[in-house]
Amino acid sequence: MSTEHGFVKKYKRFLESYRIDQHELVYNNNNYSLAYYYRFSKTSGAVFFTLNQNVSKEDYHNAFHWFVLLIRRLSTIKDLGEERRNINMTGFKKTKEFLNSVINQVHLSTEELNLLQAGVKSIDKSLRLQGDLIKIMKDFDQFYALKSQNHKYSLEDVKYLNRVNNEIDYIQYTQVKGFYDSIDTFKSIREVVKYKSESKNLLNSEVETYLDEHCKDKGNIMENLNEITFINNPESMSKEEYIKSVQKDFEERQRRSNKVLISHLRYPKKLTV
Repeated sequence: MSTEHGFVKKYKRFLESYRIDQHELVYNNNNYSLAYYYRFSKTSGAVFFTLNQNVSKEDYHNAFHWFVLLIRRLSTIKDLGEERRNINMTGFKKTKEFLNSVINQVHLSTEELNLLQAGVKSIDKSLRLQGDLIKIMKDFDQFYALKSQNHKYSLEDVKYLNRVNNEIDYIQYTQVKGFYDSIDTFKSIREVVKYKSESKNLLNSEVETYLDEHCKDKGNIMENLNEITFINNPESMSKEEYIKSVQKDFEERQRRSNKVLISHLRYPKKLTV
């Protein structure tokens, strides 16, 4: 029996089993872990611990904050990051091809040309952001494969996970905001290409469906935007300002919730209250 298991068993209650989380946080030269207790297949408690029982209350609380960040960030990146990476961008690519064909083959007024070029520019931005996301996730995959050898994480590792998470958040927000901002443009584009006989010859049912997707109700898209971020006035921020603001907001909310979580942990009261 390892020392960690011996420690966790000290806090185990009658008829309980336990599981030690595979992740460890190294904070001020101490390794911290989290163990869960179960009774009749339901979670009945937890203990956040380091084998050095002489750590200060400040260190213990700070380590808990960083550990929760670690777990939450990893989970979000693996779930949301993977979901966003696998978004099918075929509709954007096909629509861009169609718009370029119209630009090159159909006689357009200056106003119509500017309209279609604006549509292409909007799609290019979304495709570029998707490429950035795929690169971020590829780098994360390499990082996680390396860390999975022993599951030990430093503060610098958690800071990297924060950055990855916030970059995904920024890309998601910027893509959806760009989609929202381009709806009126694509509604006008749809009218132009359906009006001109030359462009109608280039239009097929598949592209027509994609154009309709770009003309969705703005109210629904705005609801999606409001669900993505909780910060104020994100549209006026640079990328770095957005990332810093999102991180600050996330940590403030987490510290408030941690005060409740840590009070329920099974560990010497001098550390948890």
